[in-house]
Amino acid sequence: MYDDSIRFNYPLQLIIAMTFIFGGMGFTIVVNVLRYLRHRAERLIYRNDRHYIYQPWLLNINSRITLITTGALLLTGLIGVMVFEYNNVLADHTSFFGKLITGFFTAATPRTAGFNVIDMGELTFPTVMLTIFLMWIGASPNSTGGGIKTSTFAIALLNTLSLARGQTKIEVFKRQIAEISVRRA
Repeated sequence: MYDDSIRFNYPLQLIIAMTFIFGGMGFTIVVNVLRYLRHRAERLIYRNDRHYIYQPWLLNINSRITLITTGALLLTGLIGVMVFEYNNVLADHTSFFGKLITGFFTAATPRTAGFNVIDMGELTFPTVMLTIFLMWIGASPNSTGGGIKTSTFAIALLNTLSLARGQTKIEVFKRQIAEISVRRA
């Protein structure tokens, strides 16, 4: 995709990035998010109906962990690409908006799709290492991408943090992660 017609077409880059981000989240997560959005819309329409006032745990714990991990990885990748490549491969883009969209595309693509809109041979060493790290984590369970999966990475990170705090159990969103899930991660 390293062609001038796509490289500087920022709306198209956003559309492509969003499609492989949703594809990398997994079918069950996307369905759960759509169900949550439908419920929120119904709450806006039917404000006085008791049925739509409260629905506990509409987004299940797997969806929450996946969405937060995906967002954190996207933000980490975006910040890394912007810091390391701002005056390097992103210098071709004259506006900050163009650099931001191209940086977002570059940060999102290693985990699922593998596309590029920048010259990958010109990347700095820290960006290459960040790309390898994001490729290693990969996409979410039940998705179209590979890697160790975002939920595995999140549980392993939560396990490390709980061990550092001296805790024996992992609790997230007022729920406890099963020991078998921790061992698998």
